[in-house]
Amino acid sequence: MKKRQGIKKDPDGLMPCGRLMAGCNVEGRRPMSMVREQPRRNDPCSCGSGRKYKRCCLGAVQEVAFTNYQGRQAYYPVEEARLALDKYMLLLVEAARVRGINEKNALEMLRQLYYLYEGVQKYFSPYYSCQAGCSYCCYPYVGASTLESRLAGEHIESAFSADTRDLFFKKICEHKNDYLSLVETVGAIAGRMQEEYFAKQIPCPFLSDIDTCLIYPVRPLACRALAVISDPEECRLDRVKEHFVPFGINSHAVKAVLALSRRVYGGEAEVKHFPAWFVDGFGKIGIERT
Repeated sequence: MKKRQGIKKDPDGLMPCGRLMAGCNVEGRRPMSMVREQPRRNDPCSCGSGRKYKRCCLGAVQEVAFTNYQGRQAYYPVEEARLALDKYMLLLVEAARVRGINEKNALEMLRQLYYLYEGVQKYFSPYYSCQAGCSYCCYPYVGASTLESRLAGEHIESAFSADTRDLFFKKICEHKNDYLSLVETVGAIAGRMQEEYFAKQIPCPFLSDIDTCLIYPVRPLACRALAVISDPEECRLDRVKEHFVPFGINSHAVKAVLALSRRVYGGEAEVKHFPAWFVDGFGKIGIERT
């Protein structure tokens, strides 16, 4: 019988699916071991359906990824999550290795990546502290690649009226110098300037009056990685928070998207504070390579 060939580590740093299934990462801790623990037959099903466990997910293998600040255990269906992760990882491998891709196809690949990313997150997000109207994470530095910003700009151009785009642009112009001050800094200087920027509490220009994200479907990976499982009060007081990233999906996505961005834009590909990409408007960012 032929031995199954595993996916080798990619030059861009992508890791194979199997290693990611070893555990879910809570920031600042070792990967958490999965605890095999299931509700009793007549308990409400942990999937949130509202049905009894015996009439819903009984028989499906579930594990506990983490326990949130309310003491709720985050159960997830192992096989379903594994399939979702495999689809996501296959696209990451393709994104990291593809050659000769133009901007149009790269943007479509990024859309698919976002979709599959959320397909993994959906098993854990019901247990997160983050809810609609919580905007504590909408004030810090958010690094975004050329490709991510191009997709967001395209969305803004097509999904919003001219008046709304003008309102966005007015907010960006108000803080243009603050955004651009973060672009050229590196190392320890960058870290200090990002702390100073956060202290100014400048809201994201795409944050609504009711503290919801107006470009949620195309928000960058850096925003998607800010899931918190500790008490929201820690966010309000800017204390140390406990973040959760299932299977380390964000860091691997960042590497793949950066590689894809470089393939499309070459030397013009870079990472900037997200709003800084739009100081000249929401039109074309970068040069399309055909």
